[in-house]
Amino acid sequence: MQRTDLAEMFCPAARALACVGEWWSLLILRDVFQGLRRFDEIKDSLGISTNILARRLRHLTENGILARRRYQQRPARHEYVPTEKGRELFPLLLLLYRWGNKYETPEGIAIELADRSTGIALDPVVIDRRSGKALTLDQVMLRPGPAATPAALARAQLLAARRTALAPAQAQVPAPASNLASTGAASRLASSRPETTQATAAAAAKPATKRLATRRNNPASSSAGLHAKQRKRASS
Repeated sequence: MQRTDLAEMFCPAARALACVGEWWSLLILRDVFQGLRRFDEIKDSLGISTNILARRLRHLTENGILARRRYQQRPARHEYVPTEKGRELFPLLLLLYRWGNKYETPEGIAIELADRSTGIALDPVVIDRRSGKALTLDQVMLRPGPAATPAALARAQLLAARRTALAPAQAQVPAPASNLASTGAASRLASSRPETTQATAAAAAKPATKRLATRRNNPASSSAGLHAKQRKRASS
C-alpha cells in the first residue's frame, strides 16, 4: 500500500505532522529542549538504535527544526540545537505532558511541569494571543484562508453543514392556554388547529343557515306559525 504524503495535503495540521515526523521525533525534541543535545546523550536517554536516531536527526535538521552546531574540531563533533521553528513546537510538548499526567498516569505523576525560577507547578492551556481567552473546542472553528484551494473550500462547507446539524435545536415555547374565550386566544387556537376549528364552525352554521333559508322561501308558513303561537298563549 502506498503511503499518503501528508506534506501534499492542504491541512496545516497534516503538513506539521509530515514535518515533525513520527513519535520518535517528539521524544528527541523533548530531550533537546531539556539540554540533551549530543548524539550519544540522546541515544542513551531514549534507548534508540543508532540508525533510527541518525535518520530522525537528519529529518529534523533538513526540515529546519534542529540545527547542527560543531562543539569539537578534532575529531569533529556536533550537537543539535532547536531553531526558532523548532522552539515553537515546545507548547505542543507542554500539552502532551499535561494530557499524559491527567489521563495516562494511574500509578501517579512521576514528572510534572514547574516554573524554573520559582518551582511552582504549572498548568498549561492554549490561549488566543489577541484576546487572552482560553481556546476550547466549543469556541474554535476552521475556516478557509486566503490561499484556500477548491478542495479546502468544499471541506469547509462540509464542516459548516455538519456543525449546523449537530447544533442543539432551539426550544419552542407553546402559546399560553388560558383565556381561550378571548378573541386573541381563540384566534391562536384557530391558527394552531385550522381544519378542526373550521369544520366545527361550518357544522354549527348549517342549522342557522337552513332556518334562515326556510323563512325567506316561505314567509307565509313563518307568519302562520307566529299566529298559532299567539292563539295558544291567549287560550291559556
